[in-house]
Amino acid sequence: MRDGVEHMYKTHVVGRGGKRCASLEEELKEEFSAHTDQLSKTVESLKRKVLSDSEQHKAEISGVMVENLALIQEIHELRKEIRTIRNTVPGDSSSAGIQGSQNAASSVSLGLSTTQARDAQKKEVDTNRVEIQRLRSKIEELERNLSQKQRPASGTRLPPVARASSS
Repeated sequence: MRDGVEHMYKTHVVGRGGKRCASLEEELKEEFSAHTDQLSKTVESLKRKVLSDSEQHKAEISGVMVENLALIQEIHELRKEIRTIRNTVPGDSSSAGIQGSQNAASSVSLGLSTTQARDAQKKEVDTNRVEIQRLRSKIEELERNLSQKQRPASGTRLPPVARASSS
């Protein structure tokens, strides 16, 4: 107990010369090293969090880009289908010669089937328009969600998305 009291006296009591019995430098060094250790642990933790956030962001961006590419390809395919449907619609100058050379019975049945075909084509075109509009709104929604999310402050650029080669 005596040692404990002497230790407390040396650390907390100021001597006659105005100096503490124990040196303040050692206490300051210990406190400084403790703060330094704590700060370095915090920095390491933050680095890990930033790294995981940037990886998650990178995966999210690449997923959105892949989905956008798929939607764009689907839009192009639908446009090609619409062009081919427009080119094959009866009543064009190219198909008029074919219809004129057929006999009367087949032209009557062709007339009925072309009306049905036109109705089916119109229905398909309308369905495609609705689907295209839905896909456009989905793209806009995804872009809005993407722009609302915070990006890491690192300023790093993502590598370009490589397209799969068709071999």
